[in-house]
Amino acid sequence: MNFRVAVFASIVCVAILPLRSKNALGQQPPYPYAGIFHERTTDGYLSLTDKQRALLCYSRFFIQRPDGTYTAYSVSQDSYFPAKKIVYLIDGEGRCEFDADSKTERCKITYSWLSNASDSFGRIENADIVGIRVKNYTSLDNFLANKQANEAIRIKCPFTEKAIQPYLTQTRIKESASKGYPDDWGIDVGSRDWEDEALKEIEAIINSH
Repeated sequence: MNFRVAVFASIVCVAILPLRSKNALGQQPPYPYAGIFHERTTDGYLSLTDKQRALLCYSRFFIQRPDGTYTAYSVSQDSYFPAKKIVYLIDGEGRCEFDADSKTERCKITYSWLSNASDSFGRIENADIVGIRVKNYTSLDNFLANKQANEAIRIKCPFTEKAIQPYLTQTRIKESASKGYPDDWGIDVGSRDWEDEALKEIEAIINSH
């Protein structure tokens, strides 16, 4: 899977059966980690400077709702260059369920530029001043055996959904002509200086309103 969108694959951590148990009224309890987040591998996060870390959410993020559904967004490189227009495209959508007893979650995600949905499994390790620490697994077998986990940090974004709403679209990233890849690579942190500079501009624009 491409690294630039793998961030959203890892978001999609999801739990093992049994999933959330219903309450006395037969309702599923709210998903406990609702909010707006960016998720990065731990190694990837630690490799960045403090200034670069502050830009992560302006590159891509996901909105996780109390009902477990979420939408992942990626800033459009094609829209920002050369017109300097801020547009966040839908990178993927899915749903997560959380089991409080085992602190595990299971999500199903469909990437906008791929036709097949996929599952991901994860375990919430702890939460600290940096964010929520997560171990992600690409298969149920690895999850059950607790092996080949990808450690990640889920960072709470500094803006509200109301603040970012003017820049969100219902447009989904399409598959590129080479197949299996998105046709808009977005703008990432720590890859190239011009990308970091663009994200600084985007941060300033969003925070000015």
